[in-house]
Amino acid sequence: MSGNPSLPAPVPATKRRIQTFMPSYSVTWPTIARSEKGSMYARCKVCACDISIAHGGADDIRRHMDSTKHKSNKVSRASAGAITNFFAAPKPLSATEESKALMITKAETMMCELIVHHNLPIASADSFSSSFNLMFPDSDIARGIACSRKKATAMIKKVADLHRTTLVERMRSGPFSLSTDGSNDDQSKQYPMVIRTLGSSGVDSELLCLSILEGSATGENIFKLIQAALAKHQVPWANCIAFGTDNANVMTGRKKGVMAFLLEQHPQMYLSGCCLHLVHIAARKGAGCLPPVEDVLVDCFYYFKKSEKRQSTFKAVQALCDTEQKRMLKHVCTRWLSIGRCLERLLVNWEALKAFYKAEKEALDSARTPADSTHYAQKKVDSVYMFVASPTNKLYVLFLNYVIKTYDPVLLHLQSDEPRIHVLNQALLKVISALMTKFVIPAAMVGTPLQDVDYKDPANQKRDGDLMIGQAARSYIADGQSNLRQSRIDQFHQDVRKYFITVLEYIFKKLPVNADLLRHAEVVDVTKRVSAKFSDLTFFLDAYPSLLPAGCTVDSIAEDFATYQCLELESCIKPRLDQTWLAIAQLTDETGAFFLKDLASVMCGILVIPHSNAHCERIFSTVRKNRTDQRASLADDTLDALLVSKAKPGHPCDAARQHSKADLKQLKQAYYLANKATSATAATSS
Repeated sequence: MSGNPSLPAPVPATKRRIQTFMPSYSVTWPTIARSEKGSMYARCKVCACDISIAHGGADDIRRHMDSTKHKSNKVSRASAGAITNFFAAPKPLSATEESKALMITKAETMMCELIVHHNLPIASADSFSSSFNLMFPDSDIARGIACSRKKATAMIKKVADLHRTTLVERMRSGPFSLSTDGSNDDQSKQYPMVIRTLGSSGVDSELLCLSILEGSATGENIFKLIQAALAKHQVPWANCIAFGTDNANVMTGRKKGVMAFLLEQHPQMYLSGCCLHLVHIAARKGAGCLPPVEDVLVDCFYYFKKSEKRQSTFKAVQALCDTEQKRMLKHVCTRWLSIGRCLERLLVNWEALKAFYKAEKEALDSARTPADSTHYAQKKVDSVYMFVASPTNKLYVLFLNYVIKTYDPVLLHLQSDEPRIHVLNQALLKVISALMTKFVIPAAMVGTPLQDVDYKDPANQKRDGDLMIGQAARSYIADGQSNLRQSRIDQFHQDVRKYFITVLEYIFKKLPVNADLLRHAEVVDVTKRVSAKFSDLTFFLDAYPSLLPAGCTVDSIAEDFATYQCLELESCIKPRLDQTWLAIAQLTDETGAFFLKDLASVMCGILVIPHSNAHCERIFSTVRKNRTDQRASLADDTLDALLVSKAKPGHPCDAARQHSKADLKQLKQAYYLANKATSATAATSS
């Protein structure tokens, strides 16, 4: 059939042509743009939808423009204003109205700062605003307060920015120290950058920022985090004279630790390790020579904690033993030197605990089966009873309760907010001397530097009867009712010697006893000015040129130092040394000039070197008070603003914390600018 001439020839099929978007469409119809779905679609900005133009191209667009949907959306869009119009900037006010508006802003700012200061939820601002209106109906300022949680958040962030700005200005112009430590927050790895610098009221610690570490916590990554924080605010490394941290290798390592990278930026930077942690570790290592009382304290606390029956039974036993009813305290192993209060409570309840655990053991033994021999509760009862039933163990607890108080003075010193770098060396020598005198004969110590005393030599140690073990332990040994065998007493005296030797070995090995910087730092002590040497001051001026004020020379400082040594300064003495130097800086000569201002600036610069890492730990405790389980979703930037404001020295009501008129104007616009930025971000993302 294919060859039949009477049939018509087949017509070839025409190929369908696909239309694609052309730039001329946007010229013809300005509301039409290229679609992200592909070249066969066009995007209508009015209807916020994609149009298929594969079939008709321009005709498809024309049909859409003539559709009822597009015309309706076009009318609605024309009648609707921009979202920024809802947050329009306020119209110019008269002088009286502006003054009143700033007073309202001042009240709102103080309310926000009090919320931060007392670790309250930001949502509490919703209640405060309406409450103030009801509490003070006759006050125009109270009626004008309108600060909900969103506005409060914006104002808190702005307050933090203002605090940060003043801190950065001081960091750029003078010496400061930087301290940081890693947190154990569940959501992010936080590293607060705590800055210690000279402010208007003295040397204070403030928070620069709460940096979040992405990736592993290596020395290099932590250094990059610090470097980024300083570079962001254009702070020179030369002004950073000390780095404070804990004693972890990742921080203090001289090869790959953070300190290794910091020394590349500032070769003379001083590493201020946390002596508080080192004393803690030294005392704990010494206790390792004694029976494990720490385990007993933990086991006792948790055995009673979640059992009302055991607690009531123990109270009845306390009454039978004529013991004051006091519960066992919780001992935290990471705060080992707080064990003193726990030991005192253990000694108070000793006889009651012995009777209670004896009854518990007998009850469990009577009901025990072979399978219960490894039961957790059974093992804990057995171990605690064996400990409290031993009179020898009580002797060790009495000694430990006595000797633990030796560390209290240095602990109070290291936990202080005041600048105490100038007395740190003497505080360490004092605790060393207190430990040595308890077991070393005076002849071996008199006239010999403490680090040269051969305390390990038995010939230099006191006899057993002369060892300082505390009156309670001495009376317990002398009491015949304790039934202590002489062999146990002899072993106890040997363990006491081991305790002191172990603690002193660790202190001399790890703590910066008689370090050059600590010895030279004593030059800032005003009470020792007569015997002070200018060479101690030049030690700091040579190592840290940023200590020298602008336009000042070493010779002029030497002249001021000589004058200062000959003055009567009793009227300038204040409770804190930094405040004393601020008072000295205000002394004037016959012409009214501040003749010791430059010397005071140098001395205060030395005082910014931290003596411990306690100020960082306080920041972490504040983190836990703000990001709680009930507020686990608190954003990192909001938490940063809360902590920066919280770390600002003083109280929000203090005169030194009041904001200037220029600051109040910025705070007044904070909510408007925050909403404007949010709207711009939303428009860009769409």
